[in-house]
Amino acid sequence: KQVGRDLLFTLTQVSNIPEFNKLWSEMNSSLEKLSNQYTNIGEVFSMGTNKIVIATAIPFDMENWILWTMRNVHHCSTNPYKRYQDLFNKRFFSTVESQNLRPFLIRYIIRAFYPDNEMIGSTLISRWATISWLIVQASSPTVVANCKLALIYDWLFYDKQYDCIMDIEPAILAIMHNLTKYSHVSITLVDFLVKTANLYFPLVKDQIISCCRFGLNDAFRVSVFRSLAPLHEVLRHHIELYKQFVELIGDTSNVYPQIPLNNVPIPKPVENVIATVNPVNNPVAPAPEVVVQRERNGTPKTLSPVNKEKPVEHINKIVVTSKINNAPKSALFDNKPVVDLTISDTEPTQTEDISFDDLKRRFMKYSLTFDYNVERIDIPSTICQINSSVAPDLERLYETAENCRSLIVKNKGKRDNKKSVKRGQKRLDTIDDSELSGGSDEENLQHLYEKMEKVVIAILNDDNFDDLGIAGKTAAVICEICYPFFDRKLFPEDPDEEKLKASLSSPVFVLFRNICSMSTQDNKRELLLLLLSEMQMRQPRVGYYLLYYLKVAYATDPDLSTYRSLCNSLEKPNLKNSLFKDLELLSNDDSKLMVYLLPGLYTAFSTEMVGSPKFAHLIISSLDAAEINELGLQIQKKNLVMFDSNSVVEILKDSLDWGTIEQYFLWELLLAHNISSKHFYGLIPYLDFKKHPEAILRFSNFLRQEKPNYELIKLLLNREVERGDQFTSTLLHFWSSESNSTTSKFVSILHTIISASLGNNMKDKKKNRHSQ
Repeated sequence: KQVGRDLLFTLTQVSNIPEFNKLWSEMNSSLEKLSNQYTNIGEVFSMGTNKIVIATAIPFDMENWILWTMRNVHHCSTNPYKRYQDLFNKRFFSTVESQNLRPFLIRYIIRAFYPDNEMIGSTLISRWATISWLIVQASSPTVVANCKLALIYDWLFYDKQYDCIMDIEPAILAIMHNLTKYSHVSITLVDFLVKTANLYFPLVKDQIISCCRFGLNDAFRVSVFRSLAPLHEVLRHHIELYKQFVELIGDTSNVYPQIPLNNVPIPKPVENVIATVNPVNNPVAPAPEVVVQRERNGTPKTLSPVNKEKPVEHINKIVVTSKINNAPKSALFDNKPVVDLTISDTEPTQTEDISFDDLKRRFMKYSLTFDYNVERIDIPSTICQINSSVAPDLERLYETAENCRSLIVKNKGKRDNKKSVKRGQKRLDTIDDSELSGGSDEENLQHLYEKMEKVVIAILNDDNFDDLGIAGKTAAVICEICYPFFDRKLFPEDPDEEKLKASLSSPVFVLFRNICSMSTQDNKRELLLLLLSEMQMRQPRVGYYLLYYLKVAYATDPDLSTYRSLCNSLEKPNLKNSLFKDLELLSNDDSKLMVYLLPGLYTAFSTEMVGSPKFAHLIISSLDAAEINELGLQIQKKNLVMFDSNSVVEILKDSLDWGTIEQYFLWELLLAHNISSKHFYGLIPYLDFKKHPEAILRFSNFLRQEKPNYELIKLLLNREVERGDQFTSTLLHFWSSESNSTTSKFVSILHTIISASLGNNMKDKKKNRHSQ
């Protein structure tokens, strides 16, 4: 009952497999033989699916990412959501096989994620827009058809007594909201709906048509849409499709009001409608593309299979483009799907050239807004509120920063007026790396560092700076001025000593230098730590920037005592939590920089990090194969110790729930430590043959390299074994094979264990006799 109609949806995805096709045929012809609860397949179609079951069809990481996206990504001009989509696409749909997950992800969005009223009323990206993007990005006609089926599936079998209107809302809104700018998307969805309702399962065709009508009526009743008039106006350009749609939904003249269309832009007609339908009554072979072409007078014209060489005016093909910056603002951020669509007869020859690291960093840049609430301020008005001798120096620092930016604007031309804020202040967050080097900019930057030095001196000379109000406002001003320096990439490509020192070009490093140069006994040092802790609250990158500075400029401080002092000066001091948050942010910003810092961090914070499953999972889940290899080499050189013998079992137990590639990377790093094999034996009782296939495979291969010993064999024999569990038997068989040099030793150990067991049994029997 919990699987419901999605069982049938899943069967259509695998219907080309003979075994599943046989099962499908039996369900169609004689369902009562398979189940004593149902007499026909229509009863199964009428049952909704539990969201817990739906979630099992997609990877756990994908579920987490899509939930985060739906709850945090805003569809507005200030948030380029396209970057989130590109990163999501690269992570989860980079292979041909992974495209088959798109329909199941759509089913998850529809059935398992219901936004509340606050989310619906906000600018958060909507479900229908996300699903539209997933459909348009699909690369295979079969996957496109399955995605459309996933979208309308609940609509086909809607029953208001058991189903929720939220299950059909995305399909209706995807049709209605795409009418204005992407009418071809709406038309293909309507065409697919009409054909599917009539062809998907002929035995329950009347039931499907009734469900479609009831669903549309209920959606109108709860104000999912206001009127069908815009849809009718578009469909009237496609007479045959319009007739089929009206026949499907019935007479609506007395049901839905006809809103005047004076202000509703009607798009130009699309000459062709291309849709694919995979009928359920013949699931073995996917149906070919159905191409419906209309003459100007609306008379249908029968076509042979699609000819790819026809001119573009006869066959329009949807092409997804990734460039959004060239389009005008009004075209980018109006109410529309979350993808940029054009009509073209050829595939794009070039895509936007952007490295994965840059894309990942930009992703984190925007997610930072939601995770850490980086608050932007108006600098002049904030300086006016600072009742301290530091204020004049802050004002001069701001003027110098503005001069630096003014030179950049002069050289590069006009900036977007939307970058300005009240009082005509210009944002400083448009400065990038290329603009901060060379020529007069270097001189301006040098002046900026000098002004920052004077701000530090003023702070140290101010007797009232320990006031939290003054320190907080000063930190806010400095964070705002230094925002572009925090927002650019810190770690250089192909780093060497010269490049590393050159990377310390942010004025914020002036603060670090002064703190590090002061004695820990100097009371004035606490003022700078107070300032730094206030900055950390407003700009979370301060933490790992300090770690980077200590690594590059202060190699004489292997204990990273300055960072410890910063963590202790926070409102809620907790070294381990602070370190984890900084590494979590760094892992999303720049994984290469994290690899560079890790040896020193594990040395300085061995108590907090060595053997910690939490830190290990964060690191391993953030790195690619090349970066894991770099860590492995550092471990072999004895420059890095991530695990010790006492933590092996705890780490491996925690990793049993990790992803496959993460477990593989963990084993590689563990084996690089050259830890004695006996410290791994404690994992044996926790292994489940069905639930932990990755660990079973890696551990069995590891144990095969070991010589059998009494402790190991006893643990294997005492392990609880279920039907089908071959872990223990495979290892025992390997050690007992004639070709194995350890066979005699294995037999001897086995003889000892059996003899000891028999001896114990005899003793127990004698005791029982004496007691009687």
